[in-house]
Amino acid sequence: PDKLHDIPQKNYPLVITFRKFLMMLDGTISTSFFDRFRGELRTCIKDGKLQSHMLQAFIETKEVDYEKFSNSYWPHFNAKLTNSLDPSTVFTQIISHIKGGHQAGKSPGRKLEKTDYIILYDRRFPSLSAEIRDKIFDIYICYEKKKCIAREFDLSDFVNSLHCRLSTDGYNGDMLDFVYIDEVQDLSMNQIALLKYVCSNFKEGFVFAGDTAQTIARGIDFRFEDIRSFFYTVFLSKVKHGKENGSDIFQLSQNFRTHCGILLLAQSIMNLLYYFFPMSVDRLNPESSM
Repeated sequence: PDKLHDIPQKNYPLVITFRKFLMMLDGTISTSFFDRFRGELRTCIKDGKLQSHMLQAFIETKEVDYEKFSNSYWPHFNAKLTNSLDPSTVFTQIISHIKGGHQAGKSPGRKLEKTDYIILYDRRFPSLSAEIRDKIFDIYICYEKKKCIAREFDLSDFVNSLHCRLSTDGYNGDMLDFVYIDEVQDLSMNQIALLKYVCSNFKEGFVFAGDTAQTIARGIDFRFEDIRSFFYTVFLSKVKHGKENGSDIFQLSQNFRTHCGILLLAQSIMNLLYYFFPMSVDRLNPESSM
């Protein structure tokens, strides 16, 4: 279904992509994020009903992912700003921090102001000086203007819209007892925060699984230490029954599919990351194999 509302019990447990979860969440709220495209969505309506597969195809033409950002937006930014920067770094800073980080969620409009962005990330990104972050933020401003003119959106726009509408209208869909997220390293903090609306079992209802060394979603910057702190402040702080302990982290250090030679090579790369970028990834125990 396209809504998290009155789903038959026999359909649980739901096994869905996070993108499908966002679409169902949007369909549960009285106003949709895609109402702004109503005139352009006429081609997606058949027999008076919006066709979900056609809507998805339409969304793909309007959504700015990393590839579109790199190919369609990046070449048109001021060369004085983009010089010595790469689009991947800038896109990650925009999606995961300026618009999608925990601190951004506390800011008006769920987006960081320039001064907050520049001050906030000194320790986390020592390789990005204040001067470079100043340029990144100016690129972000240009990006937002061009995106608005093109009538396009990125995933952070969709997620922030969901937060704003849920905060205003409330959530009236099905409440879930347990949530299991796999490949959690491919989600931003603002995306994870949406789960608080659909599941209030904060003490034992959530399991997040993933590997920060396997992040493949372009634009996402993730560490389990971040999500642990985030979960405590955003989720567990709502539990009124006394002080709650932080969530446990369990590491699977036994590897069942890779031999020792590859693991040693991978660990040597991780050691370089730990040394040169100590705040960028979780420090985990070396993996072993039979």
